[in-house]
Amino acid sequence: MIRAVIAGTIIDSLDRHAGAWTAILTFVLVVVTAFYALKTFDMAREMKRARDATILPKLALDFHRLGPTTMTLLVQNVGPGAALEVDVRAVWEPLADGDAVERRWRRNTLASGDQADFMPPGDLNDNLNSLPKTYRSVRLVGVMKDAAGTEHKVDDLFDDLAEWREILGKANQRWVKPTS
Repeated sequence: MIRAVIAGTIIDSLDRHAGAWTAILTFVLVVVTAFYALKTFDMAREMKRARDATILPKLALDFHRLGPTTMTLLVQNVGPGAALEVDVRAVWEPLADGDAVERRWRRNTLASGDQADFMPPGDLNDNLNSLPKTYRSVRLVGVMKDAAGTEHKVDDLFDDLAEWREILGKANQRWVKPTS
């Protein structure tokens, strides 16, 4: 009986203030909907970032050893996606006053894991030792596109060739002739 009276009182109050309750509950529904819309937007943005990361190319510099003291410059796509419309320059920065040596390279496609091999400046014989005495660093600069057509800057630096040569010498890494 007491329950019936309380329920009746509540229902009577709701009937008298129906417009106010409708406005309050509508406002709560709008807030909850806006919250879900923002969370959905954040999730869609995160999914786009994840998809973009799977197609992102990354061009990196390295050296390819042809022999114990002979090497070439290697440009490799170490990213998961293909590099398209590649237009880059390898810039060899000299130790002393002088002009940098620049070599431009273009390629339509460089798939993930693919690489291109380039002759460094100067004599190829014993260049493992001569390049660090002539050049401070080598930098790869330019642009490329990913599979979605988004343009990305290329800027990779192989810094301090003299230090690299010193560390390489102290590492006592054994050169093994590649099998073909």
